Amino acid sequence: EPSNIEEERLGNLYIIGRLENRKSEFEFLPNLVASVIKREFYKLDDANAELHFENALKKANASLADIAKTNADAAEDIGICATNISGSNIRFAKTGNIVTLLFRDGKVTDMSKQSKTDNADGSTRKTKSKKNTFSSVISGMIYPGDKFIFATEKIIDLFSEKGIAKLFSLNLDGQAEII
Repeated sequence: EPSNIEEERLGNLYIIGRLENRKSEFEFLPNLVASVIKREFYKLDDANAELHFENALKKANASLADIAKTNADAAEDIGICATNISGSNIRFAKTGNIVTLLFRDGKVTDMSKQSKTDNADGSTRKTKSKKNTFSSVISGMIYPGDKFIFATEKIIDLFSEKGIAKLFSLNLDGQAEII
């Protein structure tokens, strides 16, 4: 969350990450990338949240590229999703094996597989195409009742698409009990 009033206009920043093979010498990677994104996103200047988000991802990609120069395996094993919610706008980018699900109108949709033509209020902007980098920013509007899951692919092992839809249709107490 923003730490001061100047940062509030940029909205909230959520970052999840996981190191797949849990190599102890690389345990710092998810936290390092998250720190780079947070620091760059909440830089104080007059730019809007979208530009801050894209700049933060570029810095994170540069950090991942630097690490890959000395150890390519480290960059291959990381999965991170960065999400910015500002007002009724959401934007996110991911790298690695991260699932991004939206529950809207009783349906579950993988947001990272949606395109501008599939979702009139969302868009996809390619920023890079290298493997294991943040390669695109997906953005759209948030509507009342929308629910999101940002998780590793393991969530699909636990819940089917119908199971996720059923989970989201319950109240918070019911969801917590099932989870």
